[in-house]
Amino acid sequence: MAYHKVAQGADKLDLRVTASRFVYNARAPPKRAVCRRTHPFRVSSWVPSVLFNSYTFIFLFLPVTLAGYLLIARWRSGAPLIGWLLAASLVFYGWWNPPYLLLMAGSISFNYAVGVGISHLERAEATKRRAAMLVVLAIAANLALLGYYKYANFFVDSLDHLSGLSLDLPKVVLPLAISFHTIQQIA
Repeated sequence: MAYHKVAQGADKLDLRVTASRFVYNARAPPKRAVCRRTHPFRVSSWVPSVLFNSYTFIFLFLPVTLAGYLLIARWRSGAPLIGWLLAASLVFYGWWNPPYLLLMAGSISFNYAVGVGISHLERAEATKRRAAMLVVLAIAANLALLGYYKYANFFVDSLDHLSGLSLDLPKVVLPLAISFHTIQQIA
């Protein structure tokens, strides 16, 4: 952990621990350490994170998902099971960062609509060229989305450094597994 000495005097001492984001102020000792979360889109700070090795995942999310799957599989198969697993996957993804759930849902909806459009265009022999153009457009849109989230900060920082400009672009946070989802949708 890195300790930064912020202010030091005979009667005051303020240390900041940057690795764990806990702040201790000796002037007015708190009853407990205060954790400052820096995530800009976190809905509430009391919601525990869900990692695969967290207690929340092992003892809450996984049993509920598995029980729901087994209950649905007992009476139904096919689409209801896939719908349950899709809903559980979206809850898991949205638990990390809810605004990016909208991004993922938009990307999935766009690719589904393009797939339906390509299917309709390929049925008619005369419109196979339009279907091919729609495939190219969909791939370009997916790669543009991926490129923005992966490389926007890099290009702006490089342009600032090379030109001496001071462009003010908010830091773009890379959504969880966007590369995997984008490549899967292209395939």
